[in-house]
Amino acid sequence: MIFWSSRARVWNTHFDVLTEISCCVGVDGFPLTIDSIRKHSMAQTLFKYTDAKTAELILQNRRLRWKAPELFNDPFEFKSPLEFGFEWEDLELHLVEEFTRLVTQSIEPELVEGGPTTREIREFRTEYTEKRPHIDHVRAVFRQLAAILTRMQKEKDLEARELWRRMKREYRVICLSAVPNNILMWSHYSESHKGIALGFEPQSASSWLLAAKPVLYSKQVPTAAASLEDFVAFLTSQRRQPKNEMAFQNAVFPKSLDWSYEQEWRVLAKATSVGDELHSDWPFNPPELVSIYFGCCSSKESKDKITEAARKLGTSILFFDMRDERIRFELTPIPMAV
Repeated sequence: MIFWSSRARVWNTHFDVLTEISCCVGVDGFPLTIDSIRKHSMAQTLFKYTDAKTAELILQNRRLRWKAPELFNDPFEFKSPLEFGFEWEDLELHLVEEFTRLVTQSIEPELVEGGPTTREIREFRTEYTEKRPHIDHVRAVFRQLAAILTRMQKEKDLEARELWRRMKREYRVICLSAVPNNILMWSHYSESHKGIALGFEPQSASSWLLAAKPVLYSKQVPTAAASLEDFVAFLTSQRRQPKNEMAFQNAVFPKSLDWSYEQEWRVLAKATSVGDELHSDWPFNPPELVSIYFGCCSSKESKDKITEAARKLGTSILFFDMRDERIRFELTPIPMAV
């Protein structure tokens, strides 16, 4: 298991460069410690909601299941980080007008040396100065160039989508929550309150938990790539290549505001090998399992099995019963004597 480091290298086919983009900081990035977690107000305990049978297997095998993003139940998640916030047709129209303006204006434009179209713009400016063709002719010429550039970007967009599709199969994510008492979490992920919530805390500076980052909830899908204005300026050689340092992070951690009740934290890791199964069962350090919460509808049989499996870990674990309050829509953890 390889945690995603503080610098990720992704082939950005939109710009034809190998772009370094910032993403989540893993255990192989800058040194993180338990103290630094508290200093930066990160969640001290993270909880995994699950059904009773799965919880029993987790304890017996000492492994947690990490899933490929392709298996996620929300189609809005893990959008490609190379998506642009505009339509290709708009790009072509704006390119024609901007090329025409740069060639026909009286003032020599400031162009980036070695830019995508620096040579073409200068050559056309020389021709325009000498021959003074009608502006409709200039537009017609640049309509062809804009069409070629747009078609090339569309092709590269398809390549980028395929790259991202592969990454969604090759990476693994474990999803946790910052709270153990959310009613909807128990209903959706813990067998309608008959399941379990497992509480994990990092016990060493090499813990996978230190790579956890909070999900960012929003009504808008963030577009990590350039705006239409930035991209037109780049293709017409007026600006350098737009930066997209937040591209990967904007793809991995945002979710719709509708999911905010989950208070989710995620850890992302790359699978060392990828087969037909889009998940990996990776071991956890038993001392990092510090608490177990039983749903308010858990059976005695389920509690006995989970408690027995937990004892075999040989570590110190706190047990809680979730109590549904009589006059409030709340769940209260009640310590259990085990």
